[in-house]
Formats: sequence, structure tokens, C-alpha cells
Amino acid sequence: MLRQLLFCLLIGLACASPATSQGGTGTPVPRAEQDLSALLREVREKEDKVDRRIFGRIASLGTEESLRGLSGLVNSLRSETVLGSAYGAFLLYKGKDALEKKSIKFLHLHSQKHRRPANKRAAARALVRFGDASLRELESLFRTQLKREEDVARIAFQPLIPVFGERGGPKEAELIVTHGDLRSTAQVNAIRAALENCTSESSTKILCNRLNQDDTPLVWKNLLLDILAGRAGSSVERAFVFALDDPAASVRARAITLLGLRGDAAYTAKLEKHLDAQDSAELRAAVLALCRLNRNDPRWVRELMDMAKSSRWEERMSAAVGLLEVRTPEAVSRLHELLRDTDWHVRFEAMQQVGTLRRNTSVPILIERLDRETRRLREDLALVLRLMTGLDHGSTSTRWGHWWADQGDTFVLPTYETALAAEKTRQERKKESVTQVTFYGLGIISDRLAFVVDISGSMSAMAKWKDDRSTTEGNTSMTRLAIAKKELSRALKGLSPGTLFNLIFFSSGVSAWQDELIPMDEEVLAEALQFTNRHGAGGGTNVYGGLMAVFDDPEVDTLYLLSDGDPSVGEFIDTAMIHDRIIRLNETRNIRINCISIGKSSPFMKRLAEATGGAYVEFL
Repeated sequence: MLRQLLFCLLIGLACASPATSQGGTGTPVPRAEQDLSALLREVREKEDKVDRRIFGRIASLGTEESLRGLSGLVNSLRSETVLGSAYGAFLLYKGKDALEKKSIKFLHLHSQKHRRPANKRAAARALVRFGDASLRELESLFRTQLKREEDVARIAFQPLIPVFGERGGPKEAELIVTHGDLRSTAQVNAIRAALENCTSESSTKILCNRLNQDDTPLVWKNLLLDILAGRAGSSVERAFVFALDDPAASVRARAITLLGLRGDAAYTAKLEKHLDAQDSAELRAAVLALCRLNRNDPRWVRELMDMAKSSRWEERMSAAVGLLEVRTPEAVSRLHELLRDTDWHVRFEAMQQVGTLRRNTSVPILIERLDRETRRLREDLALVLRLMTGLDHGSTSTRWGHWWADQGDTFVLPTYETALAAEKTRQERKKESVTQVTFYGLGIISDRLAFVVDISGSMSAMAKWKDDRSTTEGNTSMTRLAIAKKELSRALKGLSPGTLFNLIFFSSGVSAWQDELIPMDEEVLAEALQFTNRHGAGGGTNVYGGLMAVFDDPEVDTLYLLSDGDPSVGEFIDTAMIHDRIIRLNETRNIRINCISIGKSSPFMKRLAEATGGAYVEFL
């Protein structure tokens, strides 16, 4: 009797076990199925409020059932962010043959035919991530959605650009210039490579037409000019001539340069019209182009000599470039005169051209200017002398003057390569600057400078700081902004009376202390410190806006840019585009940009400093 009772009890426990099937057959339910059911149930219950990582957990099961379950969830979701995670989870089936094909087919179907645009966009973005495996579906999606859902067609198009480039026909060129998106460096490079492969005459005409259309964005025009620069033909030259009247000065300047490189004097009259240009880069391009076409024309040389005495500093600065090209005794003499110009931009350009000229007769004139220059230009002038002579006699005229008086009559200038090697050796041996005034360890060698400081939200992060001399007062843990204010305050207090300076703080917007540089004195210092201390951290990172606030002031010759993050707001946020625009502006502004990167390395800031002759440091 007891045995029978125990036997019945065991049978009852077995029947009550959760590991049996719902049908009561006693077949165990696999653990994976239990997990999948629970995960699917959680998504259905929480919908858009679910933890988005759950979709990856579902797909990571890697089964046919999990794919079906994931496919059935997306219709219950509304948030495009959550949909992005749900559709994106299908990427976990990549490499699983049948499941990958089914995932691509599903995403293609939803991006093409789903009733909600948010689902279409999210599915299309996920489809793109399958790479080469989904190219056929992406091309189908692009063509079917072109007149239905432009957002979806745009998403599908970008990965197709290399494919169209390989085909290289005029139809593909037309598609690329019509639908290509130049919002990032990677996209610009992909489009450039694709269009450079579209080399037929028909394709070239398409590029020329796109260049000359009024509604073509500036970034597209600059790219098309670069691509067409290496192509020949009447259609290309007509496009360049048409571009001479473009509303954008950068387009006009580039077209002028390209026509000058063609070497056809027939363009002289058209190019001469740009000698009245208000944009300094456009004017400079016109002078150089005309020098290439008419270097030996007495009429042009006379006009160039007159430009060197113009009332506009932009014309005198451009004339310095042209005088180097002409190189007649009279032109060299006029170039030497520009070393004494009243505008620092002109003097800087003249000293650079004199350095390129490399004549013994220029050395005493450069030496005479050393004690008369602004602080930064004095350092530039000393560098020109070192690169001409291969020697270093400091940055004042005394030692240089004694040396020249002793050896000038017999001294033979070394080659540029020899002088450059000597300069590199000096720099390698050079000890740390003994300059007392520093900003994050960078010596301040200018009396016309601006500080451009990031006050975005990330500057509220904590950081530890120790400078070359002492640890920060009190606790060594401070916010990045607190350290920046401390360093800035110390730098300001060290500036000599009369030093011209300004402060530019940027986050999502830009806050300039003054409209232009003002001279330092005790009262001004107090106001500058008050301005510095009242700012807190918050907002995005508008690097381009901060830099442009400095470029609006023609007197600035040096700036110190401090930032702890990549650009996130502003007219431009792509670092390559910001770099290109600043460098183009700086062709005639000659501002030295020093960069301090906080919390991370910044290739963008490093390139910017190197391209402008500035220094780059980082504090990680």
C-alpha cells in the first residue's frame, strides 16, 4: 500500500513539472525556446519602453524561431530609435547563410512596402549595414523609392556610389551628382573617387553643367572644380569661364587659378577683371594667374608695380606674390619696400616671398626690420633669416647686424635644403621655452592674439591637472572648465601692458568678449577676468563658430584654441570641411593657430595647428 502511494506521488510531481509541454505530453521545452518566449513577451508588454538591448539578445539566439519572433515585433513599435535597434538586430544573422538571406529579404520588404515611414527608414538603415551582401536590394530600393520616399532612397543611395563609379557611365555620373550627399568626409571621398572614374565626354559635360547651376551647393562646386581640374576640352574651359562670375568667392578664385594653369593668354582680359576683387584670396589668384600668362609683358609688370602702391592692403599683399614671379631688379626692389608696409599682412607676405627669393641683398633689409616688427612677426622674420642663412643669431638685430658687418660681403647663402636641415637640428636640440607667459604650457609669442575656449557641457567633466611648476591649489581634481579658467587667468595676468587681445567662448553659440582686439591694462584685465569667471559649462561644441569669430577681426595674428570634443553644432561639424575652410581663409590671413586638446587626442586640431605653423598639445 505504501509503495503504491509513493509511486502515485512521483507520477504527480512529474506531471506538475514546468519542463513539460503545454500539451501534457511530457516532452521537455528547450531552454532557448523558454528564453525566446520570455523575451518576446517582454517586448510585447513594454513596447517602446523596453530596454533596446533586448533585440540583440533575441537575435543572438541565432535560430529560425528567433528570426521569426523578431520579425513579428516591429509592427508593435513606434519610436524610430527603438525601431532602429530592432531592425539593426537582424545584423546578428549575418554570416548564417539562410538566416542572412531571410534577414536581407525581410529588411528590403519593410523598407520598400511598410505603411509607416519610420519603419521604412529604420529598415533601410539596417539593410545598408549588410554591406556588399545587400547591394542588389539597395539598388532596387533606391530606384523604387526615388519618387515615393526620398528619405529612404537617400539612405539606400550612399552605399551604391562605389558601384556606380565602377560602371563609370554618364547615367551613373548623373545619379551621383543629383543624389550624392557631401555631409561627411567619407561621403566626399567616395563621391570623388566615383566621379573621377566617370571620364567620358558625356560624363564630363554632366559635371560641367552641375558646376554652373545656380542651385548647386558650394561644397559641390568646390569638389567639381577639383575633379575637372585634370580634364581637357572646350566644355571644361567654358565651365571655368562661367564660374568666374559665380556668387561664391572661393569658386571664382579656384576657377581663376585653373584658367591660369591652362596657359592660354586669351583669358587675360577676363582674368584682369578680377584685379578689383574685394575677396583677398580671389585677388591673389588673379595676380598669380596673370603672372603665369603675362610674366614678360611690360604692361602687366607696370600694373603689378602700381598695385604694390595701392591704398588697399589686399592689393599690396597680392602684389608681393606677383613681384616674386616677375623677379626683375625693379620688382625685387619694390618687394623689399613692402617689408616696411604699414599693414602686418603685407609685411608677412613680403617676408615670405623674400625668403623664397633667397638673395644676399635681402639679408641686411630683413635684419633692419627685426627690431621694428610686432612680436609674432619678429619670430617669423628670424625664421626667414635662419632658413636663408642656415645660421641662428637670435631674434634681435644686434647679433645679426654684427655678423653681417663681419661676413656679409663674402657670405654665400646655402641651399634651402641645407638651411632647413640645420633648422630641424636646432629644433630637436632646443630646450623648453623660457617664456614666462604660457597657456597650457604653450609660450605666448604675440601681441595681437585671441583665446578661443570651449565651454560646452563636456567641459564640466572632472580632470586632474599639474602644470610644469606646481599642482593646482587645493584639490588636484577640478573640472576641465575650472582648469581652463585658471590657465586663462594666469595667461591674462602675464600679458604685457598694451598687448592686444580678445576672448571668445563657445558652446552651442559663440560669446565674444569684445568686437575686436583691445590693449591690455589694469582695468581691462579686471573686466577680462570677470568675463572669464561668469561662464559655466553647457551646450554643444561650435568650433567653427568660435574660429570664425576670430577671423572676423583682421588684426589677430595668433589664436589659442582649446576644446575637449569634436564639433557637434554650428554651420559645419565635419572636421575635414572645417579644416579646409579655415585653411582657405588663412591663405591671406596668416593667423597662427595653436591648439590644446583636452581629454582626448584630436587629429583635426593637430592638423590645423601644423597647417598654420602653430603648436599642438593634449592633456588626456
